[in-house]
Amino acid sequence: MSESRPVALDAMGGDHAPHEIVAGAVHAVRERGLPVVLVGSPRVLYEALADHDATKEIPIVRAEEALEMDEGALASLRRPRSSIAIACHLVRRGDACAVVSAGSTAGIVTTGRLRLKGQQGVLRPAIAVDLPTLPAPAVLLDAGANAEVKPEMLVQFAHLGATYAELAHGIEDPKVGLLTIGSEAEKGDKLVRRAHELLQGSPASPSPATSRATTC
Repeated sequence: MSESRPVALDAMGGDHAPHEIVAGAVHAVRERGLPVVLVGSPRVLYEALADHDATKEIPIVRAEEALEMDEGALASLRRPRSSIAIACHLVRRGDACAVVSAGSTAGIVTTGRLRLKGQQGVLRPAIAVDLPTLPAPAVLLDAGANAEVKPEMLVQFAHLGATYAELAHGIEDPKVGLLTIGSEAEKGDKLVRRAHELLQGSPASPSPATSRATTC
């Protein structure tokens, strides 16, 4: 196993937690050599690890509570000792390098914003989804973290997505597109048209982005 900091895995979050989460953790450790720490109920997780004969391979960090899949953003405030909250705390303390959770989207996003320091200047977080396109994957942002956004936020999502595509998929000079009702620049509502102007680096743009931005 790598000597680097582990990934904090919210073992109690998800429709089939904790058994499917534990199975994935065991695979990550044995097949990928990734360091992982499970966060959740020690008794339940120990039994799940025992099913894979992995009780000595993956450490457990205790969490007293867990967010249910149907709980919203406010649940993160009501459950400060939830498994996702403790996982975020491990990252903030420097004991883990990242958080992974299959739990409630609203709970994860809200807890992450409350307990982790965001990138300076980034207004909102965004959920990224890799689409299995050819010849390389396409990164879709935002896939559910925000109900309402501003044009400046879409520009920031473009920067985040392009950087992720470069680092995660090795795509040089990623092309950025706005998903709207047509390929013409004048199509879409005011938000989309203004975002397109900013991405094109117009004189009025406070944050110029790549000139390869298109609508699609």
